[in-house]
Amino acid sequence: MSETFTIKQLRRNEVLNDFSPSYINLVLSREENLKENDLRYLLKSSIALLNYGDENLQRLGYRIILRYSLLTGHYTPLYDVAINKGFIPVSKQIEEKHFSREEIGNSFFKAYFSAYQDNFKDKEIYLSYGQKQLIDLTNTNKNNLVVIAPTSYGKSEMIIQKISQNLSSKICVIVPSKALLAQTKKRILTSEIADQVGRIVTHSEMYRGNEKNFVAVLTQERLLRLLQRNASLNFDYMFVDEAHNLFKKDNRAILLAQVIMILKKRNSNTILNFFSPFISDHQKLRIPHSDYYLDGVRTYESIKVEKYFYCDLQDDGKTHLYDQFLNEAYQYSNAIYHDEIAFIEDYKAKKNIVYLNRPRDIQSFALLLARNLKSKSVSVIEDVIATIADFLHPEYHLLKCLRAGVVYHHGGKPEIITLYVEYAFARSKNLQFIVTNSTLLEGVNIPAEKIFLLTTKIGRSNFSKSEFKNLIGRICRFSEVFHPDHGRIEMLEPEIYLLKSRYSNPRTNLLGFYQSKAKVDIKLDDKVENILLKDKKEINTPEEKKQLRDNLEYLENIEPNTVDVANMANAKSEIGRLCYKNNVYDFDIKANEDQLVKNLD
Repeated sequence: MSETFTIKQLRRNEVLNDFSPSYINLVLSREENLKENDLRYLLKSSIALLNYGDENLQRLGYRIILRYSLLTGHYTPLYDVAINKGFIPVSKQIEEKHFSREEIGNSFFKAYFSAYQDNFKDKEIYLSYGQKQLIDLTNTNKNNLVVIAPTSYGKSEMIIQKISQNLSSKICVIVPSKALLAQTKKRILTSEIADQVGRIVTHSEMYRGNEKNFVAVLTQERLLRLLQRNASLNFDYMFVDEAHNLFKKDNRAILLAQVIMILKKRNSNTILNFFSPFISDHQKLRIPHSDYYLDGVRTYESIKVEKYFYCDLQDDGKTHLYDQFLNEAYQYSNAIYHDEIAFIEDYKAKKNIVYLNRPRDIQSFALLLARNLKSKSVSVIEDVIATIADFLHPEYHLLKCLRAGVVYHHGGKPEIITLYVEYAFARSKNLQFIVTNSTLLEGVNIPAEKIFLLTTKIGRSNFSKSEFKNLIGRICRFSEVFHPDHGRIEMLEPEIYLLKSRYSNPRTNLLGFYQSKAKVDIKLDDKVENILLKDKKEINTPEEKKQLRDNLEYLENIEPNTVDVANMANAKSEIGRLCYKNNVYDFDIKANEDQLVKNLD
């Protein structure tokens, strides 16, 4: 094989005739079918793959080493690879949990590398080479910046570090949901800089108007209200979490672009930092109607290797494993399932996410799961039940679920209950299941080891490649994998279970879904649907041109002189301007302005 050999060529190459049988037995954990020669061949193959230029072949080589060590309990190969690739948290956990002190002390190289790893220690945790490099680049870059790193790589901690470096400034952190707003505020208040942060504003009413420096943690809707109430307010820094949401077509994405434009208009020196787990071209986050340039930093590290399973409960009921490297599926077991509960019961971990799309399905399945689980929870969570009962009717469905160790989570519940459910699930070992929908995609951190998807739908569509990658990144977070007490190296293989269930589209092709969303060499495209992010050359249809003009016109009416567009029609009266500022969409404001004035008079 040449140095330019790729994963696609490997799939087509005759070398697979020798490689596949041993590799398949390895990924299926069929140790009884692996002879000494098979294991030796796999290790030799992994060394060759790790040294090829193709990134995906290197990931395949790492996958073999990881699977070999987990299957055999022989961790020296994984330790060596982790040291060489800069996966310091991996090597440190092996050293602490799988090597004896004598084993380290009797080896010069292990003792040397043990000391070397301390260069990557940050407080009480160890960073990977990619994490450390990313943090250093982010901290030293003073320009408009896009930070791209996998889920659980510490982007939230980077935001807090940015805040700590600029405590004398006015800082705004934009988050996509109220749940993440509360989580971000709490993270700041429990950090080392809590005593140094003068004030955290989460509502427009909290701003007094005389603060010289403060931190605002807001959704884009709350930020717009704050800016409208305070015409002279500007910020020195704006940090946008889950920034890929800016690409979307919906009103919230357009509003996010508009508040960015307002901030840049009020203060051209405002530093913008965007954080996302996946963006291919960071320059696509630039808004053409606002004058700024973007630097980009990213890491290509891939420390976790997902294991993808699927089972068609409506057909043969057999569990298959999809391999993202060979792009093929293999039968995993002979057991047959035609019921979601039985499948989940057999494959569950201590903490599990069950994904559904619609709130009513979430609630009904949570109740079904709670009624049918073989193992029920214990009275330790009675304090959780009592707390929630203070806010809700004692017979509320959530309380019935809690008694079986099940909670559910969706946007239709009261905010205080949603926050408490997240808190309780994270801290109670008796709560095993959280049934939820795409609210997880908004950056909410929930500790879980496995995820069960009972549908491939998100809203009215199927998951995009990016949405699917973001969702599965929510399990086996680094803070859990490398936790000093309960962290386990096995969690480097997150397990994803896709079921064709009563909640699925009957035409769903499970293998086809994985092949289109999870294949290792699949390309993630930045699908820019936000009209305010599109280049003028990309806007061709009359509908798009009207949509662009309407949104720029709205922006000009709530924040004059933000954009330079000829013949912009602005409201002439105070009531017309107030209609724009209060998001009145029930009628055409300009066309009815004379009547509005007449009615008011």
